[in-house]
Amino acid sequence: MTSRQYSCRAPDLTTVYKRILGQELLINCFFPFAHVTARPVVILLHGGGWTRETPERLFPHAAYFAERGAVAVCPQYRLIREESGDITDCLQDCFSALAFVCGNSEKWKLDLQKITAFGDSAGGYLACCLGNGKIASQFTENLTLPACVVALNPITDLTGEWLFALGLQKKEKQTVSQWTMRYELAKALSPLYTISQGDSENLLYHGLSDTVVLPQMSKSYADRLTECGVQNELHLLTGLSHGFILYDYIHENQIVSEVLQKIGAALFQRRLLCTIV
Repeated sequence: MTSRQYSCRAPDLTTVYKRILGQELLINCFFPFAHVTARPVVILLHGGGWTRETPERLFPHAAYFAERGAVAVCPQYRLIREESGDITDCLQDCFSALAFVCGNSEKWKLDLQKITAFGDSAGGYLACCLGNGKIASQFTENLTLPACVVALNPITDLTGEWLFALGLQKKEKQTVSQWTMRYELAKALSPLYTISQGDSENLLYHGLSDTVVLPQMSKSYADRLTECGVQNELHLLTGLSHGFILYDYIHENQIVSEVLQKIGAALFQRRLLCTIV
């Protein structure tokens, strides 16, 4: 790999945004150096199949967005364990994090019309859900959808191999009715099946060499967004594999930075960042 091409800046603020079942969930906040009175917001949600990884994985990306005038936040969310939990816990936490950010809008000088949800893989799923009105309504009464979702190799359909997200511990023999209920819940929590007019714009990026989440998933999702009248762009990236947006991972850091800069330019064009310098 090349030498590091990104900022190692630490968060400006790490604080508890939620307490649940004896656990404190933290949110890591990066603030812009420049004085901006109506700051855009970027919420960054890490991947890891909902079972591993930490918010620190996206700290370099948060620093990048903060350097371009946004308040960038990386929330911790509960992971799915063998013995307990499922994807609804992850979703509840992410919507709580969004509510926490909105609740600090005056203090942090935020423009809540300029929120971006950013996520990779399983985090891409969570970002898509934040921008999906039907899914959001299952978890919050105060619907504040982001202006834009940036989803990188996202999981958008839970009804196939990703059905485990509804509970790793549910491996016992199921009746037909139990399986059907679980399948219908998976559809209800799948962005692919719940798109409606008024959902957030989606910017989708998917590597054509991805063998973990196949690029066909993003193509089907983009087609469905278009059918439903939701603005979107699909960028299929030649030669890139799963996790292409992560530093010190699969691809050289220079490639990661180049993709991140393209995303920054797209957000700047939509006035969701203050600068692309």
